[in-house]
Amino acid sequence: MPLASALSQIFQFYNNAFSGYSELSKRLTSFKNALSRIEEEYLGNDQHDAYELLGIITSIIDQEFERVYGETSDEFEYTYHPPHNSLLMSPWYEYCGSRCQTPIKELFEVTLLNQITCLQCNKVSISFEDTLNISLPIPRHSNARTLNESFKIFTKQETISDFTCKACGPGMTSVKTSRFWKLPEILIIHLKRWRKDNPDEKDIIWYPVNGLDVQPYVHNSSKSKYYNLR
Repeated sequence: MPLASALSQIFQFYNNAFSGYSELSKRLTSFKNALSRIEEEYLGNDQHDAYELLGIITSIIDQEFERVYGETSDEFEYTYHPPHNSLLMSPWYEYCGSRCQTPIKELFEVTLLNQITCLQCNKVSISFEDTLNISLPIPRHSNARTLNESFKIFTKQETISDFTCKACGPGMTSVKTSRFWKLPEILIIHLKRWRKDNPDEKDIIWYPVNGLDVQPYVHNSSKSKYYNLR
C-alpha cells in the first residue's frame, strides 16, 4: 500500500518528537511522489483543489485496502443490520454482494437509500449507493443560509422527467427521494460554492460548531446522530 504507507510516515512525524523540517520535507516529498505515480496530474507544482485532492487520496487508499482485505461483504451485512422492510431486502443484498469493507469505509463512508416512484404506475425502484463524502447545495432563495437548509435540499423530493420504469418503459415522469441509510464516524461535507450565473458571489453558510444533528435526514430513524464540525 504505497500511498497509505507514505501518508502514515507523515502522521508518525507529527505524533513523535519534532525531528526537523528536513525530515518533514523528505516525508512530504515521498508522499507526493507516491501520489504522482498513480495520478499524473500531480507530477508538477501546479495548484490543485483541496477537496478533489482529499477525494482522490481517500479513494486510492481505500482501493489499496481492498486489495489487501478482499471480500468481506458478510461482515458488512451483519454489522449494519439488513433492512426489515421486504421491499429493501433484495436491493440491500445486491448492494452488499459487491462490497469490500475497509478502514477507510468504516471512518468516512456514507450509504444512501434512493427511492424512485413512477407516477404512472406507482412502482417503486430502490437502490443503495455509497460515497466517502457528501456534496451539499447552498440555499439560494433563503434569508437564513444554514447547513440544515443544505441538508433539506439534498434530501428533498426531486422530479425526474425521463425515467425508465421497468413496468411502463422509458420516458416516464417519476419522483426521487434520497435519505441517509448509514452514517460514518467522520462525515466529510463539501459545499457547492461555485455559481455559474455569478461565480464571484460570496456565500456565507451558518452551522453549529458542536451538535449538528442529521437524524431528520436518516431513513426511518428516531435516534439523534450528532457531529461536531471542525
